[in-house]
Formats: sequence, structure tokens, C-alpha cells
Amino acid sequence: MARSWVENQRLVGRVYHVQRQVRLARRQCRLVAARLEQHGDDYCVAAQRAADAELDVRDDGGAPGRRAAAAETVPKSRLKSEKKPKRRLNEPKRPSNPFFQYCQEQRGHMLSQMKGQSPAGVTKAGVTKQLAANWSRMSAQHKQKYVERYEEDKRQYAIAMQKLQSGGTQGTSGPS
Repeated sequence: MARSWVENQRLVGRVYHVQRQVRLARRQCRLVAARLEQHGDDYCVAAQRAADAELDVRDDGGAPGRRAAAAETVPKSRLKSEKKPKRRLNEPKRPSNPFFQYCQEQRGHMLSQMKGQSPAGVTKAGVTKQLAANWSRMSAQHKQKYVERYEEDKRQYAIAMQKLQSGGTQGTSGPS
């Protein structure tokens, strides 16, 4: 008995759905194994093997070497428990690197220049790309002004942090 086109489409959709569920389950197993590994438990390998044996479905098109590599990967993004600590209110801001200082200085000029050329298509991303292209074309002599400014801000930041850590009060919010 031949299957109709609709039945075939349902089966294909179901296969894709199951493959997605398998990938999600494997990802969750790797996350749990990574957290257990952080606590010194050697459960990582056993958990992945158990998940692979239980699911017994390949989501990588049948390539035998890829399954072993997937078991060793750990998510690179920060876990929720590893969030970056918030900056204290009286703690000074870290200085901007030379490129960011260049962008802050040149952004207004670049915006007005780009609006003159094409007023409708100016975006922040486009301005930043243009600034990055200009920065990469700049010579080291032209960049030196921003590097020196960064070094000075870095010295001021270090002094402000020393004052803060030694218990002194900080009147300003640090270099901007």
C-alpha cells in the first residue's frame, strides 16, 4: 500500500521533531555533566554514555566520529551560577580601550557625514562598521593619541581602585 504525500510529510516532520528532541536531551545531559564535573564528580562520561545508549539515535547523519566529539564538549557560555559580579556603586569604571575612545570621539562626526550621503539607511551597526574600517586603516602614529589617553585612564583607574580597596572614599565615578 502506497503512502500518500500528506502521510509522508507527517512522517518527515515527526523525524525532524524527534531529532530535535534528541539534540536537546543530549545538550541537557552535557550541561548536567559539566556542572557535576565542576563539583569534582566524574559523572560526565557515564552520563553521556547512558544518554546515548538510552536514545540510540544519531542526529549527525550517521557519522561515527562525531558522536564521541559531542560527548566532550561543554557549553562555552557562562552558566547562570557564574554570572559576572555587579560593579559596586562607588567603584570606578574601567577605562575604554583605544578603539572605543576613537569611536566615542568620532561617532557624531561619522553620523552627520553618513546622513549627508544616505539619510534613510544610517544604522548604529553601519556607523560602527565604518568606524572599525577607518580604525584599521589608521597608522600607528594616529592611533598613538588614543593609546596614550588609554594608558593615562588606566593609571587613574588603578589609583582609584587602590583608594577604594584601602578604604578611602572615591568622589568621582572614575575615568569615562
